Amino acid sequence: MNAVLTIARSAVTEHIRRKLVLFFGGIALLAGIGLIYVSLNEDLTATLVGAAVGLATVLSVTLLQGMATLAAVAVSMNNIGRPFSDGEAMLILSRPVARWQYALGRLMASMALVVGLCFLLAALLQGVNLIEDRDLGLELWGHWGTQAFNLILLVAITTLMSALINNPVLAAFVAFFIYTASNAVSTLYLFVTTGRVGGVGGAIITTLWYLTPKRLISPLALEQMQQGGNLAGTSSMLLIESSGARIAWAAAYLAVMIGLTFVVVRRKEL
Repeated sequence: MNAVLTIARSAVTEHIRRKLVLFFGGIALLAGIGLIYVSLNEDLTATLVGAAVGLATVLSVTLLQGMATLAAVAVSMNNIGRPFSDGEAMLILSRPVARWQYALGRLMASMALVVGLCFLLAALLQGVNLIEDRDLGLELWGHWGTQAFNLILLVAITTLMSALINNPVLAAFVAFFIYTASNAVSTLYLFVTTGRVGGVGGAIITTLWYLTPKRLISPLALEQMQQGGNLAGTSSMLLIESSGARIAWAAAYLAVMIGLTFVVVRRKEL
């Protein structure tokens, strides 16, 4: 375990040296300052968002959520492919370090950075929430807690793709496509379960549904879906009714992604 933690610390230092952590952290802080300014300006806040919604809610499920997704891809798309292609992994693996330890260490570093960013964004938005005097504490933290798990899932998918594809940009694109396609596939699968689509098309959609991740649904997103009648989000929610079943499915998918990464890294040529 010491080897894994050492590799994780080294990977975090690498991201700091490449200014990735500072870049996204700086954006988060600038966004926080801007949000506080807008929140203090009641007229501007009323113009930008509805009275029943609130600025923290809007930005949690739109802009800042997108930024956190981008950060998750950025800190994981080079986890395996680049170190194996430029010789960095060879230097480390020549020591008494197993390949799975190397992969797990880099994966843990990316996960820790994503969780830290989500915590920072949640804290900043909680400050905005307090300024707006809205009773949204549990929902807000619940939202970013579920987002942290979902982005950990994205990190695992991106790390697996980086082990399969040496080109980091292509690995990032494929991982992002798989991650974002899950809601669309769930919507199509709803048509299969209701008998609207069958045959070869139904079989393909069913296969894709089992292959794509099942992300957790946050309290804020669920509230917006119920208020706005978002079919795509609602279908994703209804296909697994029990929250316990959804969590188990998501956790199992995460475990499979990590396990496949270990298998690929074990066979990957230096």
